[in-house]
Amino acid sequence: MSTPEWIQKKIQEVKNNNLTELNLSYNQLSSLPSEITNLTNLTRLDLSDNQLSSLPSEITNLTNLTSLDLRNNQLSSLPSEITNLTNLTRLYLDGNPLENPPLEVCKQGIEAIREYFQKLEEEGYDTIYEAKFIIVGEAESGKTSLMNKLLDPSYKVAQVEESTHGIGIRTLLFTCQEDQEFRVNIWDFGGQEIYHQTHQFFLTKRSLYGLVTDSRKEHCHLDYWLQIVEILSENSPMMIIKNDKSGKVEIGNEGQIRDRFKVMIKDVLDTDLKTNKGLERIDARMKEYIQELPHVGNKLPKAWARVREAIEKDERDYISLDEYLKLCEECNYKSEQKEQEEQKDGRLILSEFLHDLGVILHFQKDKSSLLYDTVILKPEWGTQAVYELLKRENNPVKEKLGKFTFDDLEIIWGDTRYKGKSRELLELMKNFKLCYELKWVEPKTFIAPQLLGEIPPQYQWNPENNLRLIYQYDFMPKGIMSQLIVEMH
Repeated sequence: MSTPEWIQKKIQEVKNNNLTELNLSYNQLSSLPSEITNLTNLTRLDLSDNQLSSLPSEITNLTNLTSLDLRNNQLSSLPSEITNLTNLTRLYLDGNPLENPPLEVCKQGIEAIREYFQKLEEEGYDTIYEAKFIIVGEAESGKTSLMNKLLDPSYKVAQVEESTHGIGIRTLLFTCQEDQEFRVNIWDFGGQEIYHQTHQFFLTKRSLYGLVTDSRKEHCHLDYWLQIVEILSENSPMMIIKNDKSGKVEIGNEGQIRDRFKVMIKDVLDTDLKTNKGLERIDARMKEYIQELPHVGNKLPKAWARVREAIEKDERDYISLDEYLKLCEECNYKSEQKEQEEQKDGRLILSEFLHDLGVILHFQKDKSSLLYDTVILKPEWGTQAVYELLKRENNPVKEKLGKFTFDDLEIIWGDTRYKGKSRELLELMKNFKLCYELKWVEPKTFIAPQLLGEIPPQYQWNPENNLRLIYQYDFMPKGIMSQLIVEMH
């Protein structure tokens, strides 16, 4: 759609009037009117809720811009020249299918975007041939068997497959269409309900999902998994894999499911993992679909790629923030001197990018938190520690209906892998909204709502002068009530 005539006329009228603010939202604009770049006195420009698919480099003529609103357009990339808008402090980009810079960079704001383009200009880039294949489904459906079979088709499936507790992560390498080595990070999610609340932090966008169902079970909770992935991953592509354990592979109301989730479901495939029936097709489809993910082939600054590779090779579960900054320097990634004290260190921009990708865990919102000074290189290390506390079997915290003290943590996490990190892991649980502290109780005592008793305590509620609120959910993710309890304390 060309620029509406009335807009062109209006811009001409105000051209010489020293206009400082202009709102062109909700006008179905598919391109930026060239006349706008002549309004050099603009400080605020609102182009939200249009159909813009690109920005011209001439936008840098608007050197006085301090605020640019581009929300809810069709932008897949930004021109590097946007970093020349040195007065720009507020850039709004939500609701765009951005790939360059990566969405995880753009969400951090204009400062991170400047850092990204600066590093590209300084050293060039590496191309990303890497993605996550996330396997979800109910417990004992065959998720771990599928992961092992993709890694090694000769793998022998046990009569009773050992359940995954928490998250299992493995790597599969293959040669892709561009004759490049493609890295698939396979994430195998434990299906037990106790794990669902932490899984949500790793069900990332820009991933391929595999939903494994067990043909023996009447209820495989397809709707639940489809809806949770739909919400948390924003319609990332999914393969439904029907694991035949009994000679039947039908899914009830499959037609309705395909229709309801047609944007997300790429394929429904049958297999018998014990005999490798259908495995070759699953492997081929997985490799085909994962190469089609929008971010594959994107540019990553060479300095960022070096740090990422060093982290992957590091065998430590966690390091201090100072050790992470030193690791960056060893990879020849040093922070530039910032003109203003509040400007963010480029290495912290990178760690937030890697955190959002699920490569590491580094929580930066609260600088006073223990987690700010800890960079978890192996996310499964942190989640496994949490699961040790929340597990149903042989658990003193479960026996005490979710109540625990710091001394309990020292016992549960006394394993050498977690020794000395109980305080940081407790902060991790708080961050995941898995526990809260009881105020004014000594010694310090905490409650994990997931482990509360099923029978509520006897309590006489006073019904007078109550304000009643009713929340109705079309779909309620598991664990939401536990999170609500934590938030209310």
